[in-house]
Amino acid sequence: MKKINSRRELEEERQRITQRINDLESLIAADMDVIRKDLNVWRVAGNTVKSFLITEENGMMGESIGIAVDTVIKKFLFRRSNWIIKFMLSFLVKNFARNYLSKNAEGIFEKIKNMVSNYHRKEEPAEY
Repeated sequence: MKKINSRRELEEERQRITQRINDLESLIAADMDVIRKDLNVWRVAGNTVKSFLITEENGMMGESIGIAVDTVIKKFLFRRSNWIIKFMLSFLVKNFARNYLSKNAEGIFEKIKNMVSNYHRKEEPAEY
């Protein structure tokens, strides 16, 4: 610790300490920003895992997708696997498909509508 002999030295020491506090506060703020960014990655990963495990919406469309995915996985893709693998994969993919469809239903229906309307335009005979 430095011995202070005059008022000028006291003011210099006060400024030095104030500057040190400001530097440390900015260092802490930068560290907190890094921690927030790192935690954001974990949050996104957690939400992805959540979408595999939890179904957010059970409606007619969700049940239809669930039955279709369940059938495709159990009867066609993994028909020779044991029942645990079939059950687990069916459960995970079914929940993911339901959640994806419930979040993006409007966009998916818009794409289907555009595909159907383009198909009908191609079928119309050209008039000369």
